[in-house]
Amino acid sequence: KEVKLGKKVESIGTNAFSECKSLKKITSGDKVEEIERGAFFYCASLKQVGLGKSVKEIGTAAFLCCGSLKKINLKGVRKIEKSAFDECKALEQVTLGDNLKKIGEQAFYGCGKVTELVLPSTVAKIEEDAFVDMSEGEIIFWVPTGMKEYYQSLLTSKTGFKDGLVSKDRLKIGKIFLVVIMLIQFNFILYMILVLNLHIKLMN
Repeated sequence: KEVKLGKKVESIGTNAFSECKSLKKITSGDKVEEIERGAFFYCASLKQVGLGKSVKEIGTAAFLCCGSLKKINLKGVRKIEKSAFDECKALEQVTLGDNLKKIGEQAFYGCGKVTELVLPSTVAKIEEDAFVDMSEGEIIFWVPTGMKEYYQSLLTSKTGFKDGLVSKDRLKIGKIFLVVIMLIQFNFILYMILVLNLHIKLMN
């Protein structure tokens, strides 16, 4: 079952699609600004969610227990409220946007397959247990240059980490990492070219 909302819809109301277990895909209109409390609670078959850039807020428990959801794009969202994606156990990819201000309590609780998360510079508040059991192993947070200390102050034990503060090696700067990888790849290509040239000369 697929639902595509009309162009005039401005919000998805409280419990609007709650427990619609046959719902597999939802696409919001260009004017939807808020997904309210429990809008898609326990939509067990929901796999695809298409949110427009107009969506600013994901309400409390909006996608709670959507066990089939694998990825979500939240680029336009400013607030992610309590338990918004709680127990979305299949969720692997979460995309956050540059307007994000708040990640609520238990927002991604139990999202065990998420291993990396890019955090924008705009986040001002991360509430208690926001990332508890978010990764089955170690989760890496990608943060903007110069903001490691800032995010260390936000990512305390209350947000889901037993060690009190997230160590700096788990806060990686994306741009620097990508440059290093590109340099390694470039140097490897040069090395292979040199080896190939040497091999040709020896053959001749």
